[in-house]
Amino acid sequence: TKNKKYEDIFNAKSYESKYLIKKIKEPKNCLKLLCLFDPNVARKRTDIMIIVLNKIKSNYEIDIEVDLYGFYELKKYPEWFNKIAIEIINNKPSWINFLPRYNIEDIGKSNCLMSTSDAVFTMSLFDPCPNFIVEMIALGLPIICTYSGGTKEIVGEAGICVNENNDKNKQEYIFDDKYRSVNYDLNEIEYLASKYHSAILRLKNNLNYMRQETLKWHKCKLDFSKILSEYDNFLNSI
Repeated sequence: TKNKKYEDIFNAKSYESKYLIKKIKEPKNCLKLLCLFDPNVARKRTDIMIIVLNKIKSNYEIDIEVDLYGFYELKKYPEWFNKIAIEIINNKPSWINFLPRYNIEDIGKSNCLMSTSDAVFTMSLFDPCPNFIVEMIALGLPIICTYSGGTKEIVGEAGICVNENNDKNKQEYIFDDKYRSVNYDLNEIEYLASKYHSAILRLKNNLNYMRQETLKWHKCKLDFSKILSEYDNFLNSI
Protein backbone atom coordinates (compact mmCIF):
# COMPACT_ATOMS: atom_id res chain seq x y z
CA THR A 1 0.00 0.00 0.00
CA LYS A 2 0.94 3.62 -0.32
CA ASN A 3 2.47 4.25 3.11
CA LYS A 4 3.72 0.76 3.99
CA LYS A 5 7.19 -0.54 3.30
CA TYR A 6 7.47 -3.62 1.16
CA GLU A 7 10.22 -5.85 -0.12
CA ASP A 8 10.47 -7.10 -3.68
CA ILE A 9 11.31 -10.79 -3.19
CA PHE A 10 11.54 -11.72 -6.83
CA ASN A 11 10.49 -10.44 -10.21
CA ALA A 12 7.78 -12.60 -11.76
CA LYS A 13 9.02 -12.19 -15.32
CA SER A 14 12.62 -13.10 -14.52
CA TYR A 15 11.35 -15.89 -12.25
CA GLU A 16 9.50 -17.49 -15.14
CA SER A 17 12.41 -17.35 -17.53
CA LYS A 18 15.01 -18.43 -14.99
CA TYR A 19 13.29 -21.06 -12.88
CA LEU A 20 10.56 -22.68 -14.97
CA ILE A 21 11.67 -26.22 -15.61
CA LYS A 22 12.44 -27.03 -19.22
CA LYS A 23 10.34 -29.62 -21.02
CA ILE A 24 13.38 -31.38 -22.44
CA LYS A 25 16.38 -32.58 -20.43
CA GLU A 26 19.54 -34.20 -21.64
CA PRO A 27 19.41 -37.96 -20.94
CA LYS A 28 21.54 -39.12 -18.04
CA ASN A 29 22.11 -42.32 -16.12
CA CYS A 30 21.15 -41.03 -12.68
CA LEU A 31 17.53 -40.11 -11.97
CA LYS A 32 17.15 -37.40 -9.34
CA LEU A 33 14.01 -37.64 -7.19
CA LEU A 34 12.68 -34.83 -5.03
CA CYS A 35 11.05 -35.99 -1.76
CA LEU A 36 9.56 -34.14 1.22
CA PHE A 37 10.71 -34.86 4.77
CA ASP A 38 7.63 -34.90 7.01
CA PRO A 39 8.38 -37.23 9.95
CA ASN A 40 5.57 -36.20 12.30
CA VAL A 41 2.55 -37.20 10.21
CA ALA A 42 2.10 -40.96 10.02
CA ARG A 43 0.03 -41.02 6.81
CA LYS A 44 2.86 -39.26 4.93
CA ARG A 45 4.97 -42.43 5.46
CA THR A 46 8.32 -40.62 5.30
CA ASP A 47 9.96 -43.54 7.09
CA ILE A 48 8.52 -46.18 4.74
CA MET A 49 9.50 -44.05 1.74
CA ILE A 50 13.12 -43.92 2.89
CA ILE A 51 13.21 -47.69 3.52
CA VAL A 52 11.63 -48.47 0.14
CA LEU A 53 14.04 -46.20 -1.73
CA ASN A 54 16.96 -47.77 0.14
CA LYS A 55 15.67 -51.23 -0.83
CA ILE A 56 15.38 -50.14 -4.48
CA LYS A 57 18.97 -48.90 -4.37
CA SER A 58 20.23 -52.20 -2.98
CA ASN A 59 18.03 -54.63 -4.94
CA TYR A 60 17.90 -53.17 -8.42
CA GLU A 61 20.39 -51.87 -10.95
CA ILE A 62 18.94 -48.40 -11.24
CA ASP A 63 20.88 -45.25 -10.42
CA ILE A 64 18.81 -42.82 -8.35
CA GLU A 65 19.67 -39.84 -6.20
CA VAL A 66 17.28 -38.29 -3.68
CA ASP A 67 16.91 -34.66 -2.63
CA LEU A 68 15.23 -34.99 0.78
CA TYR A 69 13.82 -31.50 1.08
CA GLY A 70 12.81 -29.94 4.40
CA PHE A 71 15.12 -32.12 6.47
CA TYR A 72 15.90 -31.26 10.08
CA GLU A 73 17.44 -33.21 12.96
CA LEU A 74 14.99 -34.73 15.43
CA LYS A 75 16.00 -35.48 19.01
CA LYS A 76 13.18 -38.01 19.21
CA TYR A 77 11.16 -39.54 16.41
CA PRO A 78 7.49 -40.53 16.91
CA GLU A 79 6.96 -44.00 18.36
CA TRP A 80 5.56 -45.34 15.08
CA PHE A 81 8.52 -44.06 12.98
CA ASN A 82 10.33 -47.13 11.67
CA LYS A 83 13.69 -47.76 13.37
CA ILE A 84 15.29 -48.94 10.12
CA ALA A 85 14.50 -45.55 8.58
CA ILE A 86 16.13 -43.79 11.54
CA GLU A 87 19.25 -45.91 11.06
CA ILE A 88 19.38 -45.03 7.35
CA ILE A 89 19.01 -41.32 8.15
CA ASN A 90 21.71 -41.44 10.85
CA ASN A 91 24.13 -43.16 8.44
CA LYS A 92 23.70 -40.27 5.95
CA PRO A 93 24.01 -42.38 2.76
CA SER A 94 25.67 -40.64 -0.19
CA TRP A 95 22.61 -41.07 -2.44
CA ILE A 96 20.47 -38.84 -0.18
CA ASN A 97 21.01 -35.08 -0.13
CA PHE A 98 19.66 -33.82 3.20
CA LEU A 99 18.35 -30.34 2.41
CA PRO A 100 16.72 -27.82 4.79
CA ARG A 101 13.45 -26.11 3.97
CA TYR A 102 14.00 -22.65 2.49
CA ASN A 103 12.24 -19.50 3.66
CA ILE A 104 10.00 -17.56 1.27
CA GLU A 105 12.82 -15.03 0.86
CA ASP A 106 14.91 -17.84 -0.65
CA ILE A 107 12.32 -18.77 -3.28
CA GLY A 108 14.99 -18.52 -5.97
CA LYS A 109 17.20 -21.06 -4.20
CA SER A 110 14.39 -23.55 -3.72
CA ASN A 111 13.29 -23.36 -7.32
CA CYS A 112 16.86 -23.69 -8.58
CA LEU A 113 17.00 -26.85 -6.48
CA MET A 114 13.72 -28.12 -7.88
CA SER A 115 14.76 -27.36 -11.44
CA THR A 116 17.63 -29.84 -11.09
CA SER A 117 15.24 -32.65 -10.10
CA ASP A 118 13.76 -35.07 -12.61
CA ALA A 119 10.61 -36.05 -10.73
CA VAL A 120 8.83 -35.96 -7.38
CA PHE A 121 8.49 -39.13 -5.31
CA THR A 122 5.92 -39.46 -2.52
CA MET A 123 4.31 -42.37 -0.70
CA SER A 124 1.75 -40.37 1.25
CA LEU A 125 -1.34 -42.51 1.79
CA PHE A 126 -3.90 -39.74 1.95
CA ASP A 127 -3.59 -36.08 0.88
CA PRO A 128 -6.77 -34.11 0.17
CA CYS A 129 -4.97 -31.27 -1.63
CA PRO A 130 -1.16 -31.42 -1.44
CA ASN A 131 0.10 -27.92 -2.30
CA PHE A 132 3.60 -29.19 -2.92
CA ILE A 133 2.36 -31.63 -5.59
CA VAL A 134 0.32 -28.93 -7.36
CA GLU A 135 3.32 -26.56 -7.33
CA MET A 136 5.67 -29.19 -8.73
CA ILE A 137 3.22 -30.08 -11.51
CA ALA A 138 3.07 -26.37 -12.38
CA LEU A 139 6.87 -26.40 -12.69
CA GLY A 140 6.76 -29.43 -14.98
CA LEU A 141 7.96 -32.16 -12.63
CA PRO A 142 6.17 -35.50 -13.10
CA ILE A 143 5.00 -37.22 -9.93
CA ILE A 144 5.35 -40.79 -8.66
CA CYS A 145 2.75 -41.28 -5.95
CA THR A 146 0.38 -43.73 -4.30
CA TYR A 147 -2.95 -44.47 -5.96
CA SER A 148 -5.05 -43.15 -3.10
CA GLY A 149 -7.42 -40.35 -2.18
CA GLY A 150 -6.47 -36.79 -3.03
CA THR A 151 -3.11 -37.21 -4.72
CA LYS A 152 -4.19 -39.45 -7.59
CA GLU A 153 -6.99 -37.06 -8.60
CA ILE A 154 -4.57 -34.13 -8.80
CA VAL A 155 -1.71 -36.01 -10.45
CA GLY A 156 -3.86 -37.52 -13.18
CA GLU A 157 -1.74 -37.71 -16.35
CA ALA A 158 1.12 -35.77 -14.75
CA GLY A 159 2.86 -38.85 -13.41
CA ILE A 160 2.49 -42.44 -12.30
CA CYS A 161 0.12 -43.51 -9.52
CA VAL A 162 1.16 -46.81 -7.94
CA ASN A 163 -1.71 -49.05 -6.85
CA GLU A 164 -0.56 -50.78 -3.66
CA ASN A 165 -3.82 -52.73 -3.35
CA ASN A 166 -4.49 -51.08 0.00
CA ASP A 167 -8.16 -50.19 -0.56
CA LYS A 168 -9.08 -52.46 2.33
CA ASN A 169 -7.24 -50.10 4.71
CA LYS A 170 -9.07 -46.91 3.67
CA GLN A 171 -10.90 -46.42 6.95
CA GLU A 172 -7.72 -47.12 8.91
CA TYR A 173 -5.37 -44.69 7.21
CA ILE A 174 -7.54 -41.67 6.39
CA PHE A 175 -6.97 -39.98 9.74
CA ASP A 176 -3.76 -41.81 10.57
CA ASP A 177 -1.79 -38.68 11.48
CA LYS A 178 -0.45 -39.16 15.01
CA TYR A 179 -0.05 -42.93 14.98
CA ARG A 180 0.32 -45.75 12.49
CA SER A 181 -2.42 -48.34 12.35
CA VAL A 182 -0.61 -50.39 9.70
CA ASN A 183 2.78 -52.00 10.30
CA TYR A 184 5.06 -53.05 7.44
CA ASP A 185 7.03 -56.28 7.59
CA LEU A 186 10.02 -57.15 5.38
CA ASN A 187 7.87 -58.94 2.80
CA GLU A 188 5.64 -55.89 2.43
CA ILE A 189 8.68 -53.63 2.04
CA GLU A 190 10.03 -55.93 -0.70
CA TYR A 191 6.63 -55.80 -2.40
CA LEU A 192 6.49 -52.00 -2.26
CA ALA A 193 10.08 -51.73 -3.50
CA SER A 194 9.19 -53.87 -6.51
CA LYS A 195 6.09 -51.81 -7.32
CA TYR A 196 7.82 -48.45 -6.99
CA HIS A 197 10.94 -49.64 -8.82
CA SER A 198 8.73 -50.43 -11.81
CA ALA A 199 7.23 -46.93 -11.65
CA ILE A 200 10.66 -45.27 -11.39
CA LEU A 201 11.99 -47.32 -14.30
CA ARG A 202 8.97 -46.47 -16.45
CA LEU A 203 9.38 -42.78 -15.70
CA LYS A 204 13.12 -42.87 -16.33
CA ASN A 205 12.63 -44.48 -19.74
CA ASN A 206 9.99 -41.92 -20.74
CA LEU A 207 11.19 -38.85 -18.85
CA ASN A 208 10.98 -36.17 -21.54
CA TYR A 209 7.59 -37.39 -22.72
CA MET A 210 6.25 -37.35 -19.17
CA ARG A 211 7.62 -33.86 -18.54
CA GLN A 212 5.73 -32.60 -21.57
CA GLU A 213 2.58 -34.41 -20.44
CA THR A 214 2.94 -32.87 -16.97
CA LEU A 215 3.01 -29.33 -18.35
CA LYS A 216 0.12 -30.16 -20.68
CA TRP A 217 -1.89 -31.55 -17.76
CA HIS A 218 -1.29 -28.40 -15.72
CA LYS A 219 -2.11 -26.04 -18.56
CA CYS A 220 -5.12 -27.78 -20.09
CA LYS A 221 -6.57 -30.49 -17.85
CA LEU A 222 -6.02 -29.64 -14.17
CA ASP A 223 -9.66 -28.96 -13.30
CA PHE A 224 -10.16 -28.59 -9.56
CA SER A 225 -13.95 -28.71 -9.80
CA LYS A 226 -13.68 -32.12 -11.43
CA ILE A 227 -11.00 -33.19 -8.93
CA LEU A 228 -13.24 -32.16 -6.02
CA SER A 229 -16.11 -34.19 -7.46
CA GLU A 230 -13.90 -37.29 -7.89
CA TYR A 231 -12.51 -36.84 -4.39
CA ASP A 232 -16.02 -36.52 -2.96
CA ASN A 233 -16.97 -39.77 -4.70
CA PHE A 234 -13.92 -41.43 -3.12
CA LEU A 235 -14.98 -40.35 0.37
CA ASN A 236 -18.56 -41.49 -0.18
CA SER A 237 -17.31 -44.91 -1.28
CA ILE A 238 -15.81 -45.61 2.15
